[in-house]
Amino acid sequence: GTSTSTTCVSTCSGSRRSVMIDSTNAMNDLADKISNSIIEKYQQSRLAPTSATTATATTTTTENDNATAAISEDLNVNVNVNVNVNECIDNLDFASWDADGWHYTGMNYSRPHISKEEEDKQRFERVALYVMVLDCINFCFWPVDGSDGISGSGSDGSDGSDGSASGSGSGSGSGNHGRKALTNLLEYEHLASALKKIAEADDVLPQQQQQQQQQQEEEEEKGELNSNPYITSTNTSTVAESTVTKAETSYAFAPQNLIHLNTKKLLEILHLGQPEKEQEQEEENNKDSHKDDDDNNDAISIYSVPNVDERCRLIIEVGESLLTFHCGSATNFISKANKSADMLVHLILQSFPGFRDTAVLNGRWVAFYKRAQILVADLWAALGGVADVTVADVTDVVDVVEKKVEKKTCINHCYFYDMDKITTFADYRVPQLLRHLNVMQYSPELSRQVDDKIELVPFCADELYIRAATVVAVDELVDRVKTMLREKCMSNSDDDDDEDDDNDSNKFPLLVGLQAENVNAVKMDWYLWNIGEKLDRNKSLGPHHRVKTIFY
Repeated sequence: GTSTSTTCVSTCSGSRRSVMIDSTNAMNDLADKISNSIIEKYQQSRLAPTSATTATATTTTTENDNATAAISEDLNVNVNVNVNVNECIDNLDFASWDADGWHYTGMNYSRPHISKEEEDKQRFERVALYVMVLDCINFCFWPVDGSDGISGSGSDGSDGSDGSASGSGSGSGSGNHGRKALTNLLEYEHLASALKKIAEADDVLPQQQQQQQQQQEEEEEKGELNSNPYITSTNTSTVAESTVTKAETSYAFAPQNLIHLNTKKLLEILHLGQPEKEQEQEEENNKDSHKDDDDNNDAISIYSVPNVDERCRLIIEVGESLLTFHCGSATNFISKANKSADMLVHLILQSFPGFRDTAVLNGRWVAFYKRAQILVADLWAALGGVADVTVADVTDVVDVVEKKVEKKTCINHCYFYDMDKITTFADYRVPQLLRHLNVMQYSPELSRQVDDKIELVPFCADELYIRAATVVAVDELVDRVKTMLREKCMSNSDDDDDEDDDNDSNKFPLLVGLQAENVNAVKMDWYLWNIGEKLDRNKSLGPHHRVKTIFY
């Protein structure tokens, strides 16, 4: 049920509230701090007009100390972790695709024998395939046991860790039976970096190999090698196959290569992302680092890829579907969405069954589509976005809207016009943080299960209500931040009487207004996720809920 002060998500019995959203104090505090941070950022940017850019997928993540303090001051969080919150909260703007150097960008890709336009098309295809493979297998990094290490067999094992695609941690599961508990140190960046190294392997080819590849491409164009069993008549229903951009055979993530993947090859690929120096250091400090962990004094830290068989199957599924229905081309697949993020989500669900994140509760069909939506968002961040708008560009309110134009490029399939239709990515980290900030509150029974690291049954009412409440809370937070920005930017313009800066003061509220229009659930999710990641790695967050799943 709902009320003016709280939004409640009840369990199936109808008599017990499993998850409650604080729609007044905690929500308002967080929204106020976020909007204040954005206002202060633009106030300071006026000292250097060339850096006054608005919300784009290519903005910097450099923290501003004053903005950080503005957000974190008086946040409704546990007193003993206020310092960590102050250190971890960022601005709302999110990082460029490769701000941390984890992701493949195709920057070094070069083929002198083809035109610049064709080279750009190949680069787009390569990055798109990299993103698809990454988001295909980026889910739950727990449980772990000794048999599923990064170079192991990939069996599922017992619940030895609370690590997930959102982070890592420690815990002793009921399946250890006297064995030392294991902590999975594998993080998202290890997965992304490992796949990046594989993607970069053929960025630059030796001259002889380039000549062989060029000859092979010419033969394929003539149809001499077109014998792939996955290429069917369905591929040519909407587009001539000869006009489709396909990844070269030398590219590891080309669909024709993905279909031949096996678990051994996948573990070899992911082994490249294992940070051996970090592991050695962790092993040296292992005893001290887990000294305070309950029932985990003998914990062992490892880098593990659980459920590798299923991850391998999902990658093969992507390759087969691209070959069968989309001419073996990620570009062809993405282009069918006609720059609609919402339509691309549905195309992903139609083409790749492994992304169908749904459940039925009390006779009601429930869909979250976490990995499908984050795939669209990552493609947007890596290959799309909108042009930057600076103080000098803006003349009036109409101009603010008109400046939201696409960059000049021949490949604009990922410049989605409806990103506001994508919801937050309901997984582990965001609800963990929102609970920490008291925006989300759990019932006593659910709190006990989460705090005691008791695994929830997949698709149970509590799991679904946690995820549903996360989506509702972030949507509400987005609406409040946008409203506050509009109100505060107009208030700022009334108070600003400086006439010596070439009318920049008049343009400033318009820039903040543009920022308000560009706040969406995707950016809010990345903002909250980054805060949660830093707090969790500093051991400043309580436990997250636990579910063995392939969907997040």
